[in-house]
Amino acid sequence: MSDPFDRRHFLILSAAAATPVLLGLSTTPAAAAPASPADHQQFEAAPSPRAELGLNNGWRFKRGDAAGAERPDFTDGQWETVDVPHAVRLEPVDVGGRNYRGIAWYRRHFVADPAYRGRRVFVRFEGAMQVTRVWLNGALLGEHQGGFTPFVFDITDRLVIGAENVLAVRLDNTDNPLVPPGKPQAGMDFDYLGGLYREVTLTVVDPLHVSDPVFAGKVAGGGVFVTTPVVTPASASVAVTTDVRNDAAAAAEAAVVSTIVDASGRVVATATATTTVPGGGDRTVTQTLTVAAPALWSPDSPALYALHTEIHRAGIAVDRVTTRFGIRTLAWTKTEGFALNGRPLLINGTNRGHQEYPYVGFAAPAAQQRRDARLIKESGANFVRSGHYQPHPAFLDACDELGLMVMDSIPGWQYWNADPKFRENSYNDTRIMIRRDRNHPSVVLWEVSLNETAVPDDYSRQQVAITHAEYPGGQGFAYGGNTTNTGTIFDVQNAHTPTDGPAALIFREYGDWSFGGENSTSRSTRADGQEAMLLAAANKQQSYSELLVPGRWPGATLAGIATWSAVDYNRGLNQRTCYSGLVDLFRIPKFVHYFYQSQRDPALVRTDVDSGPMVHIAHWWRSPYTNGTQGTRLGQFTYTGFWRSIGQRNAFTNTLGNRVTLRFRGNRIRLHGTVNHLNGIGAVSVDGGPEVDVDYYSPAFVDDRTVWTSPPLVQGDHTLTLRVTGRKNPASADTWVSLVGAEVTSTTRVPEQIKVFSNCDRIRLFLDDTLLEERSPDSGPWTAHIPHPPFTFAVPGGHAPGALRADGVIGGRVVASHTVRTPGRAEQLVVDVDLPEGRLVADGVEFAVVRASIVDAAGTISPVTGERVTFAVSGAGRLVGTSTIGANPVPVQAGIAAALIRSTHQAGSVTVTATAAGLTAGRTTFRTVPATAVSVPTL
Repeated sequence: MSDPFDRRHFLILSAAAATPVLLGLSTTPAAAAPASPADHQQFEAAPSPRAELGLNNGWRFKRGDAAGAERPDFTDGQWETVDVPHAVRLEPVDVGGRNYRGIAWYRRHFVADPAYRGRRVFVRFEGAMQVTRVWLNGALLGEHQGGFTPFVFDITDRLVIGAENVLAVRLDNTDNPLVPPGKPQAGMDFDYLGGLYREVTLTVVDPLHVSDPVFAGKVAGGGVFVTTPVVTPASASVAVTTDVRNDAAAAAEAAVVSTIVDASGRVVATATATTTVPGGGDRTVTQTLTVAAPALWSPDSPALYALHTEIHRAGIAVDRVTTRFGIRTLAWTKTEGFALNGRPLLINGTNRGHQEYPYVGFAAPAAQQRRDARLIKESGANFVRSGHYQPHPAFLDACDELGLMVMDSIPGWQYWNADPKFRENSYNDTRIMIRRDRNHPSVVLWEVSLNETAVPDDYSRQQVAITHAEYPGGQGFAYGGNTTNTGTIFDVQNAHTPTDGPAALIFREYGDWSFGGENSTSRSTRADGQEAMLLAAANKQQSYSELLVPGRWPGATLAGIATWSAVDYNRGLNQRTCYSGLVDLFRIPKFVHYFYQSQRDPALVRTDVDSGPMVHIAHWWRSPYTNGTQGTRLGQFTYTGFWRSIGQRNAFTNTLGNRVTLRFRGNRIRLHGTVNHLNGIGAVSVDGGPEVDVDYYSPAFVDDRTVWTSPPLVQGDHTLTLRVTGRKNPASADTWVSLVGAEVTSTTRVPEQIKVFSNCDRIRLFLDDTLLEERSPDSGPWTAHIPHPPFTFAVPGGHAPGALRADGVIGGRVVASHTVRTPGRAEQLVVDVDLPEGRLVADGVEFAVVRASIVDAAGTISPVTGERVTFAVSGAGRLVGTSTIGANPVPVQAGIAAALIRSTHQAGSVTVTATAAGLTAGRTTFRTVPATAVSVPTL
């Protein structure tokens, strides 16, 4: 058993024991009123008398049920020791509904320090999947139903001070029809990925304290609630309600001191109010402060303020909390759309998709949550829908800082249960969501309907009533869809459905389902190749442009649009990952990410995010007839137009008149279908022999199918002829040839089409510094209504090895540039680490994405697919996952293999080595940084 007290923890608590406040970093007398805000007094923050202690390390864990595990004397010494956030089981990247579902137990042993005596002690769970029962020392604290909302227990009266305590947690992530979303996972578009997957905190406070809004359970109350009801350029009225709780037996006189501080640390407003708080009761104090010449929060300039709230008793500060907020006003109307701070603003963003990462599922700590928000912001979005549940608070913190507006969502997905318990659980999801997230300026809309679910009108009306009650003052807006009277019940409605009524319109998902449903051509991986990724981008571009056509919604102004989705994700209804993301599960961008990035305003340049002018060549610039080990594209096949749900048909063209002939040298050749549902019918012959029918179309839809393999051939020169018959589907997409000891050369060269995404006025395209062409943006269908259409170049002579460079020009000046080079023979691996926020904290849970790229001698990535890379980690890090779940070795996609590296509890040097057959190994070294958060010591 380890020492229950580290020195830092002991010193802090020992100081607290001698004073009326916990963590006695200071005892602060009630100071004189600060100088006038006009004097710009700098705020001097004192340490908080409350303790926020991490309870994340040293849990004992067992997957499966364990009779009696709630008892403090239960023997758990043989259980695994884990840290939180924790996944109930590491899963394959493509888990597709096969994830672990069942019972899991977590137990945490700790000593209740003597300094806790006389204080109130709470334990807060930020998220657990999905029915949770909690015991302390064998006494049941309660049960929480819901996998995405926080819950809090007061454990004061059950603690044994100065002795060992045991916190026992039982989780159950099996299907539960009473807990939203409620739908069985086998039919749902995401997974119930299990575990104690968000952080756990022990909070120790004076009996006289600011309450926790989730624990308090008060409508529009509990904790600190900040709104800005009146905002002008000259001043802003800031309304603050503070719920003061007194858990002592006797009444207490409390002074609530509120201080607003701007981003530079200057005091801009103060207020003090006094109240008598009865013993065992609480009082809500309302204050109004005025901020002169306020800096307003917006996506382009996300100004934040800090409200410091102190509770004083007899002139001593006994509690202190800080609340960040932004000053802004919202307006949603059907006729005018959305306005922020009195100015019309088109909401243009995405759906997060889901919060999962490879292997660890939902168990991604705060750093990765913030990283996701940054990725979405840097994709060009000003908005994200959290769909389909409440996100991690760190994600919203980052959205506040970056300027990313949010639609905060309750759980729900194509399922309704008339049982009153399901209804009440859903109402409770709304209450908790708003109470936790109401002070985030990024949250501009509350989604309080069940996604794509037909529900009774009385349920919807109650959800709207809850929203307006929890966020009074006319700035809490409720979004809903799929209700008979959506437009008359909600403040904002889904523009997918009939748009009757006065509700404002937002088109919450576009660019995926309408392009082939479950087999949508908008779903692509980097391994599918550049053509598939370009088609996915073209799909999004078409929908984007169509949605912005003026007058599409007569009598209405569309408030906003959001593409589906930001990140790839697993789902129970299909074992195949949904590849609709702008980035994949490892957060590696696809071409569509750069298309949306090109829609940002080039004139807006910020220092905190990738911004301003940009150029990206969506092409790998290699010969279309030599595609490494993945295969060779039959370059003579071209497709014009794209399959659309509105009935447009492809025109399949072939410059050789329905036949393609390829020469190859080897002893066997395979033909593969592409990874979309548009594969057609053809016939194949080798060396002029009899034709064999080949069917590229499969309703079952299997990735990258081998549809034909030649018989063994004599090693040497051969000829393959492919004829398109079009008997079943003339709208065929590209066909791929897999090399099995074969070299392939085409009989004909064709022009190479180059797509460039940019927000510049013009693009100059160079090959080895020779100007090929200068162009303006594309015109025609699907370009008229988007800010920055792509640029399409046709290189007449086709591919020629070299460096292809695109220079972006604004006002006659080159402001951005991007170069791609033809890869030579693959020689080596290069390893780089994508550290969250530029560092990796040695807390045992943070992880980073490590990438091994296959490069030529000059360092150019060779976008091959199929090789396997093995990672090895030494030092103060460890690889997440093993070969049993496909985590090591890992397959290469478009030249890159990715893995996760997790920190240990000891800061130090980490070395990552990557190896693959026939390639020089790659290696990188970095250092982790010490964890600084104070935690409850383990036993």
